[in-house]
Amino acid sequence: MEEKIWSYIDGALPADERAEVEILLQTDSKAAMLYEELLKLNEELKGMELEEPSMSFLRNVMEEVNEQTLPAPLKTKLDTRIIYGIAAFFVLVISGWLIYGVLSSPSASEDTTPLFSMNFDFSKLNSVFLNVVICTVSLALAGLILSFIDGKLKQNMTQKKGS
Repeated sequence: MEEKIWSYIDGALPADERAEVEILLQTDSKAAMLYEELLKLNEELKGMELEEPSMSFLRNVMEEVNEQTLPAPLKTKLDTRIIYGIAAFFVLVISGWLIYGVLSSPSASEDTTPLFSMNFDFSKLNSVFLNVVICTVSLALAGLILSFIDGKLKQNMTQKKGS
């Protein structure tokens, strides 16, 4: 109710709501008292002078901001154990695939031509599992490549700054 009366005093109400508030003010004594109080408060607020900051306020604030020292940018160092862990994962996965390929290849005594076969029997593997493994390996490899490129770019930038 107070918000509607404030809007009524400010003249911000649509015509239909304005009519409702006028009827409310005529019928409800509490609303009429609240209206009178808010109207007096509004008049007092209009009569007050707004304080303005001094002319040099902005200049003083900007000088204070410029005098403050900026914090040094954070330099993060990548833990080498993470890199070695990811590399070990890839080595194990690739080694596992190679060992599986060698063990599943036909032996030399069977008189077949290929000594080394990469024909995997995918029917033994669940396709969802295989997709997850392939996606994980691909994402990890992409992360390693991006990390390597980032390191080289940072190294080049520090060398240029030193020159």
